[in-house]
Amino acid sequence: MKENLSFLLKKACFFLKFRSRMEKEIRDYLLKKIAKTYLSPQVVDRTIEKLKVAGLIDDRKFVDLYVKNSLAIKAKVRRQLRQELLAKGISQDLIDDDFSHSPIDEERLATDLLRKNGGSFLLFLFKRD
Repeated sequence: MKENLSFLLKKACFFLKFRSRMEKEIRDYLLKKIAKTYLSPQVVDRTIEKLKVAGLIDDRKFVDLYVKNSLAIKAKVRRQLRQELLAKGISQDLIDDDFSHSPIDEERLATDLLRKNGGSFLLFLFKRD
């Protein structure tokens, strides 16, 4: 039993090595790994709990990092980020909690976008007339 848990912990740590992951991603990955074995899903549950206790799985941190990284790479509004996170399986409560603690300055994003692409936007407006 202990070797089964050790086997899955190694698989999970390998999966986590590349980037931060949410619980659902890791659970799906581990369930896929045990699909053709004799291991039960309860071993996956115990593995997930061990990873949580060790601080390797934290959906709150995942949401926070995802929002910060997404904003650093490309300007996105709250609605777009919310849809992406919901599609990944993050709960609405977790998303709302993160947005309330670290608000997104959508006005600044719009201003930056206009500064960056304002000339193209103005040309588009004048061509329509």
